[in-house]
Amino acid sequence: PVSNVVLMIDGLVTTAGLPVKTLADLRALAASKPGGLNFGTLGEGSSVDFFRQLLGDQWNTRFTGIPYKGGANLTATGLMTGEIDLSWGSLGSWIAGINGGKIRLLAVASSKRHAQFPGIPTFTESNLVGIGRVFFGLAMPAGVPDAIVQKLNKDLRTLVAQKEGQERLQVLGTYTRELTPAQTEKFLRDEENLWWPVVRKIEEKKEEQKTDISVFTDMLDKVPEKVE
Repeated sequence: PVSNVVLMIDGLVTTAGLPVKTLADLRALAASKPGGLNFGTLGEGSSVDFFRQLLGDQWNTRFTGIPYKGGANLTATGLMTGEIDLSWGSLGSWIAGINGGKIRLLAVASSKRHAQFPGIPTFTESNLVGIGRVFFGLAMPAGVPDAIVQKLNKDLRTLVAQKEGQERLQVLGTYTRELTPAQTEKFLRDEENLWWPVVRKIEEKKEEQKTDISVFTDMLDKVPEKVE
């Protein structure tokens, strides 16, 4: 890896009609009706769906996943019309709905509060585990001389440190990362360590469900046919 250049700022959001104002409200509501809140996702295996399951585990409850084809549908059709109750994703996708009063932002997954929403707490402040993030970076093939990697990293860090670029990216719901190659590699390892347990747990649940279905099918096969 050369550098992790841009990190998307993610947000946990609800439709404006859901009777919650804070994360504490949402947690209490979710705990009172496991599986009763519809969580918009981009389908099984997507990062949004992983977050849905991870949040349910953290809060000891369940959210029902509702898959959408594409983030635009999730925002416009799902959240802004109240078709689903909540979701998670890039803040840039939600800003128009938040400012228009159709979507309510409850928390942001960044190291500090967002300049446009200073009253909204971060995930860390809200005692939520750091959730996987969408990021953009640069990598080169193995074997490229370290001097070249370091030079490119230095040039990138100089570029993204420019004030104009940082302000533009923040409006889009992202922020820049000025990481060294070593820091970038650690970041990738930390992400891997976070998500592999989640993926394994999901796969284990799938296997359990397959076993339950198989047992039920075997029982049906053993039921004697009705004799006339």
